[in-house]
Parts: sequence; C-alpha cells; structure tokens
Amino acid sequence: MRILLVDFDKNSQIQNLIPSSHVVTLEKNDGGKAWKLSGEKIFELIIINCITKPSHGLQTARAIKKRKKTASIPMYLVVNDSCQILDCGIPVTLIELPEIFKIGRAHV
Repeated sequence: MRILLVDFDKNSQIQNLIPSSHVVTLEKNDGGKAWKLSGEKIFELIIINCITKPSHGLQTARAIKKRKKTASIPMYLVVNDSCQILDCGIPVTLIELPEIFKIGRAHV
C-alpha cells in the first residue's frame, strides 16, 4: 500500500508504527508540500499527525479532502483522543494506529 504520512513532529515515531510492507512517503515540514504530493502521486491512504501542530494538520487534511482528485482517499488523523469529532478524516490515537493495518480493518 502506498501511504502519505504528514508528520510535523521531527521526533515522532509514527513512521515506525507502519508495517514495513507499505511504501511510505513522508512530509515533515510543510502542509502545502503534502497537499501538492497528494495530487502528484497515487496514495491509497493518508495519515496526518495532528498532535504536535493540530491547526497545521487539520488545515492540510481539509485541503486534501477538498480537492476532487484526492477527496476519496481514506485519511486517518493521529490525535490525543480518538473521540474527537473531525470533519476531514478518521481520528485515531498512537495506540490505535497499528490496528488499522490489521486484516479486516475498514479503509485499509
């Protein structure tokens, strides 16, 4: 699976939670670059870390979901509390993130 990981935390270990069988493109600095990448390459899943810089993460997620070409790509937003209601992706905590890669899980 081709995954776009947008992670503004330079010390984050989120990439290590993604099984090595997946191809991960990582953007750590710029939501605009992530938006551009999402339109240039084909991704089957997008994961955005919204813990460190929530406003940056949500702005990036909304921009990607707004574009017709990328609106249907499943998107998980890594947050502190998965009970948050978000309008642009599925909230998931760091503890829950590895579970999305298990067989039978929705969207993956």
